Amino acid sequence: FPASYPALPPTLNTPRLPPYIPYEPAFNSCLTFENSSVMIPLTGVYFVYARFTLQCQDSSLDFSMTVERWSESYQETTKLMTATSRLSCMTDDFQTVYVGELLDLGEGDQLKVNVSEGYDLINESNFGHFLL
Repeated sequence: FPASYPALPPTLNTPRLPPYIPYEPAFNSCLTFENSSVMIPLTGVYFVYARFTLQCQDSSLDFSMTVERWSESYQETTKLMTATSRLSCMTDDFQTVYVGELLDLGEGDQLKVNVSEGYDLINESNFGHFLL
């Protein structure tokens, strides 16, 4: 079950940006989305990844994100992966931040991406998983 999700572009009229990034399927349209999350279809070991292309903005230089899991068995959200970065904005350069990890996930687990700092720096992002 490979899946990849490009981020939906932020709405320019949004007064406060949400901490969780809304994604839409790039392929594999049989995926289930719930609560800004991607549902894991089968129990197993998955490679989960998130990639962000950041571009300097006047408002912030720091970027911080986590990939989180909500599980029926734990009834709470747990952090699976984190990434932080600080841009040095001498020019209009881009910077890529990537995280990926093998994770043992259960059927019905929900994965979501939370950007706690630097949402406005995101030029492009992808989030995905595939069952090994």
